[in-house]
Amino acid sequence: MGPQSLVVHLFLMVIATFAQQDLSWKADIFASDREMQMSEATRLNYPNITHLYSVGKSVEGRELWVLIISDKPTEHEILEPELKIVGNMHGNEVVGREAVLYLIEILCTNYGKNKYLTDLVNNARFHLMPSMNPDGYEKGYPGDRISAMVL
Repeated sequence: MGPQSLVVHLFLMVIATFAQQDLSWKADIFASDREMQMSEATRLNYPNITHLYSVGKSVEGRELWVLIISDKPTEHEILEPELKIVGNMHGNEVVGREAVLYLIEILCTNYGKNKYLTDLVNNARFHLMPSMNPDGYEKGYPGDRISAMVL
């Protein structure tokens, strides 16, 4: 299975699973501070397949976190595909952010339990960044459709 095929299959599986579950109980975990706490908790719960790092800071000084998920998360394996998945590029793109956080949960909790997902983690290295724009996200509000622009 090639890298593009891998991404398409993974995306379709996440969307199918996401559509079948009620995630409203998780609404409070998507603030920037909670995103880091969730990523850190994931790293601590799954230390053999995760590695958390920051790629820098936003304009307002918030960390830009990336979680690697792989069977060897701290190693670049020759010929193993490396995939970068980024959510929340604009402040009001909450669904992308939630989908990346949910993908993290799906890959980690099913590792070693689901053959397909275990094979994905064993044969690729995922760099998952739930939010590229935590500043815009923090300025957003329910019903926001204009990227939290200040008028």
